[in-house]
Amino acid sequence: TLLHHGSEEQKNRYIPKVVNGEMMWSIALTEPNAGSDVASLVTSAVPEGDGFVINGQKVFITGADVANIMTMAVRTDKDLPRHKGISMLLVDPKSPGIDIRVIKTLGRKIIHATELFLEDVRVPEGNLIGELNGGWEVLMSGLELERLFACAGYVGNAQTVVDDALDHAKQRVQFGRPIGTFQAIGHMLADMQTEVDAARLLTYRAAWMVEQGIPCIREVSMAKLFGSESLARLTNQGMQIM
Repeated sequence: TLLHHGSEEQKNRYIPKVVNGEMMWSIALTEPNAGSDVASLVTSAVPEGDGFVINGQKVFITGADVANIMTMAVRTDKDLPRHKGISMLLVDPKSPGIDIRVIKTLGRKIIHATELFLEDVRVPEGNLIGELNGGWEVLMSGLELERLFACAGYVGNAQTVVDDALDHAKQRVQFGRPIGTFQAIGHMLADMQTEVDAARLLTYRAAWMVEQGIPCIREVSMAKLFGSESLARLTNQGMQIM
């Protein structure tokens, strides 16, 4: 996002630190009533003095509790059409007025999902990414890559499910032999690995298109849909085997 839309000052300030691991980044988009329909967001950023004052709420934000900086989508003009009144701001998670709460989940033990409550959070005008009220274009340009990262996570987790189920099927003995030698279990494992490979190839195709600079909203969305639903199905099947 910064490479394509950020100012030179923003690029020089943040990109080297992100690349060398000094800085962790979080993306704050989703709200209680604005998930897939991001344009419905209502968190406001009102111009005041030499900056903005933010009020609102974000939810299911990955890693905000450990991030050094966040990219946040906010509404800067409620009178414009909903896709036109959005701006993107760089926000310090430690700014006064931000309350970050970890959401308890069944998984995600390495990095948390969080909920953000923002009350009169002040952000300098130099933290605006791109044009005022031009955040929709900025947002869309970054979502392809973000979704692609999610796809890679789905594939990795799904492969782990299959590997663990296969190891268990080799070790657990019933009726005098490993359960993996029973045809019903073998068929399940074969179908599971086939589904993982299909999700992986969809992700590879989307990644190649991103690298080549080819528009690929459809392909990234296909990989995300298939990968996420496959992971849910495979997790359930893995539990049946184990």
